[in-house]
Amino acid sequence: MQLRVHPVLAVLLSSFTGFGIAISTNSLLVEYLRWRARRNHRLAQQAANAAQHQESENDGANDNNGTRQQGHDANSGNNAV
Repeated sequence: MQLRVHPVLAVLLSSFTGFGIAISTNSLLVEYLRWRARRNHRLAQQAANAAQHQESENDGANDNNGTRQQGHDANSGNNAV
């Protein structure tokens, strides 16, 4: 089977096809990079929130330990708080 296409039409069709493939590939690449940036930002934000939450829990536990250690000890002669 042989296609009989005018040479000018063949060049135009191949140009449009190549241009369409290039634009589509570029669009896919840009969307992927945007998705990856959003994902990395969200993961970093979640990690920072988790670290901050864990730090605040640890500070609260340390504060509780500190208040337990302070106070009056009847056996020590020093009852100043």
